[in-house]
Amino acid sequence: MSLSFYSDSSCVINRQVDAPNDDNPTSNPINDFELGKCADWIKTNNFQKVCLQFPDSLLPHSINIALALEKHLGYKVYILGDSSYASCCTDEITAAHINADVIIHFGHTCLSPVIRLPVYYVLPRYSLNIGLFVEKLSSFCGSSPQKILLLYDVGYYHLLGSLQESIQSHPILSSVIISNLSISSSCHLPGNYSGPNVENSVQKLGRTYPDPGSSYEIVYISGEDLSNLEAFAVSNPSIPVHKYTEKEGFTLVNVNTLIRKKLYLIEKIKDASTIGILIATLGVKDYLSAIDRVKQLCKQARKKSYIISVGKPNVAKLANLPEIELFVMVSCPETRLANAKEFMQPVVSVMDIELALNKNRTWEGKTTMDFRDLLAGGIDYQPIATSDTTNTDEDDADVSLITNKVRSSQIVDSIESNDSQAVALKQNMTCVVSEKLTLSNRSWQGLQQNLGLTPVVPVEEGRLGTPASGYTSSKSQVKS
Repeated sequence: MSLSFYSDSSCVINRQVDAPNDDNPTSNPINDFELGKCADWIKTNNFQKVCLQFPDSLLPHSINIALALEKHLGYKVYILGDSSYASCCTDEITAAHINADVIIHFGHTCLSPVIRLPVYYVLPRYSLNIGLFVEKLSSFCGSSPQKILLLYDVGYYHLLGSLQESIQSHPILSSVIISNLSISSSCHLPGNYSGPNVENSVQKLGRTYPDPGSSYEIVYISGEDLSNLEAFAVSNPSIPVHKYTEKEGFTLVNVNTLIRKKLYLIEKIKDASTIGILIATLGVKDYLSAIDRVKQLCKQARKKSYIISVGKPNVAKLANLPEIELFVMVSCPETRLANAKEFMQPVVSVMDIELALNKNRTWEGKTTMDFRDLLAGGIDYQPIATSDTTNTDEDDADVSLITNKVRSSQIVDSIESNDSQAVALKQNMTCVVSEKLTLSNRSWQGLQQNLGLTPVVPVEEGRLGTPASGYTSSKSQVKS
């Protein structure tokens, strides 16, 4: 029996790869995108430079959609090739490279308030058997009507009119409160659907609805993306949240695992001495204020903080920063790291660091994924507790629930000294020799500029050709 430890090159060339037929570029669903209404809105507002933003799943249809929209408008439009961060957020930074007037956002969106440009949302269109849903909802409520707050994924927005009519005409479901989508004043949604017109309304996570009080339950018509559903579930765990799908019906969302994980991360934040503020959005309103607030929290807790901007976070990028013990991600409420367990350091939210470092904030069993709720004027705002620097005798030491070691903000990890071998007092009350881990101590320090040390030489023509046909070197021609 012969063993082969490598594959022949012909096998790689002749190998057949079966590609999925879900996204066929030649048969794009242009009719679902209501491009005619979109073009009318652009003409009404006299926008000249139009950018189209697509998620990865719709990029195969982007060219045909752009050509169809150009026929309605009579001029060229631009396609944003890749989102800077999450595809649910409006990519205003990439659109600013051409001084765009407007962005047409296709697909799922978090509906976060924008800063610079108006946006037209072309939402996905999910199917729903409204009759079956109303029947199951009436059975769920039973004979005794109860307060139900009905939320839904943005993909069901086109069915809101029919859904309102069917629920309001049902005798048992008269107490059901239906939410509506909320957007910035400069943005636009197709359709003229609206919820009940009341004064006491709540705006949360891209939804607006009348305040139903404390004794109610939430029913969420769920689509493929569960980020918005999870954000509502953890915002107030005392309120039952039921997910509805046509396949599974009503299922209760269990938030205990998410809450326990957050409690663990809060302890990790208290243990960390060096924290990185990870920028994961440049388009959500007030993100700079959120960064400043995290910096203030770290300063009050005597922790070092660094602002990190690496585009879309991944394991390889953050692994280049071993000095950072923990990252605080400033992002939209629906941004999640699918492979969070693979990262070398924990990645937490702004609310997590608030609960860990702000002594004015007490744990009430609920959290929020929207950092704007924690800023001045937000519904969950609490001023940052200021430390009394004059009282040096105050002992706020406690014991870590993870390492079982004593920690105290009155004791710093290192002392200011030019000596790399200086003795320092750690938070666990032990004396150690401080080995400063700086860039100069690394084996690789990146590209060296060597200003003034590199001789000036004429520019020469480099190699010519392609990888398939080979390269040819020519040094005979010198460019002036």
